[in-house]
Amino acid sequence: MFIVANTATSPTGPLTALTGNAEFQMIGNTCTGATLAPKQTCVVSVVFAPASLGNKSTLLAVFSPAGHVANAFLQGTGQP
Repeated sequence: MFIVANTATSPTGPLTALTGNAEFQMIGNTCTGATLAPKQTCVVSVVFAPASLGNKSTLLAVFSPAGHVANAFLQGTGQP
């Protein structure tokens, strides 16, 4: 679970959350479409569901049209 907070003094949004790899699936997302007031938060939940063996990685990004970005690097290993 990733908590995104607006630490600015003005609202930001509407937000978009995405990952660059389908093996990291968002199972909960209150960020996409949200406009966060100052000090307000939203949550993105991700599960790792590898389709094959080996090391996997992606970037979880939550961003606004104004260019504000929050990133988290995700990695996992697919096992037999």
